[in-house]
Amino acid sequence: MLKFLYILFYLAQQVNLYISDLMRKDSGVETYKYNGKTYHFNGLYGYVYLVQQCNAKGIQVTAQISIDRNASTQSFITGNSPYAETAYYGWNTDNSTTRQTMEAMFAYLGEKFGKNNCYISNWILGNEVNSANGYYYVGNVSFSKFISMYSEAFRCLYNAVKSSRGSSKVFICLDNCWNQKNAFTICYSARSTLESFAAKISDMQKDVNWNLAYHAYNQPLSDSQFWSGANASMFTSDANTTTFITMRNIQTLTDYVKNRFGSNTRIILSEQGFSSTYGGQANQAAAIALAYYKAACNPMIDAFIIRSYKDEAHEVAQGLAMGLKDANGKKKTAYNVFKNMDSSNSLKYTEKVLKSQVGNWKSLVPGYSTGKISSMYRK
Repeated sequence: MLKFLYILFYLAQQVNLYISDLMRKDSGVETYKYNGKTYHFNGLYGYVYLVQQCNAKGIQVTAQISIDRNASTQSFITGNSPYAETAYYGWNTDNSTTRQTMEAMFAYLGEKFGKNNCYISNWILGNEVNSANGYYYVGNVSFSKFISMYSEAFRCLYNAVKSSRGSSKVFICLDNCWNQKNAFTICYSARSTLESFAAKISDMQKDVNWNLAYHAYNQPLSDSQFWSGANASMFTSDANTTTFITMRNIQTLTDYVKNRFGSNTRIILSEQGFSSTYGGQANQAAAIALAYYKAACNPMIDAFIIRSYKDEAHEVAQGLAMGLKDANGKKKTAYNVFKNMDSSNSLKYTEKVLKSQVGNWKSLVPGYSTGKISSMYRK
């Protein structure tokens, strides 16, 4: 099943591409030869149709590649994450057979989605990979070994998709725990992961122009009011000391990346969401609007992606209601805010909730101007 996310700044679509889908043998299997060996991969015709339709309409496509665990993917991974069915895994690059199959898969994807009428513009390898126990599990290995294994897989994906379409971008994905580990047993701070990855990938191959897909969720996740003064010491403008980077202090991230790696290292906010459970629908709507304006006015950020169209039952059970619609399909206040905030009706739908919930919201958006926002309106 395709799972969709919704994105602004340019018309675009993001899909989650699971390796189990590529390994399906029930229908549509294609033969692919790579380095003298023959492989059999699923034709992914549903994805192809979606990508072609998006391309024809001028909609840019981003794909996030994750290894989910089942019988068809077991040979690509090592060990079993304690998070079982909810876990994603990393590539076992130490195994030569796995490594060769991985290279063939990436080459196959690069060719299939690198054509002029069927192309993916942005590729994300893994989900919040610094949360290694749950989202990029490669076994109980050292941090340096983890970085080496991830970097090797990243380099392979990069070379594969760039060889088919030079304009493609490839991204590492990190969570909001900038200088702090999250609750997982095997996890690393986003900052240490990024810095170690950048050094390692440069050692492996000097010309890899990597990019960053960041999840600037609020902390705690249940609180949509990222603009409030609560726990201010955890959200600072100093990248060396701030505990978290969320939409509250997103400039800390973009300044750090620009100063450390240069403005050609692009950032997309590839997974965002705000809950209406605590604070209500108005706060959720205000959070989406304010976060969008902060991202749109930041020259280092190319995309802002909202992940939940509808409340999901398993998240509601955890006290989270992050959809634009409730579980019954009823539109929330955030629905029309999201629908119109990148259009000529932007302020008509956003300003009321922003003034009522935030107050002087424009003062919280560095570089804000009506002209800058209007230049990004959907055509």
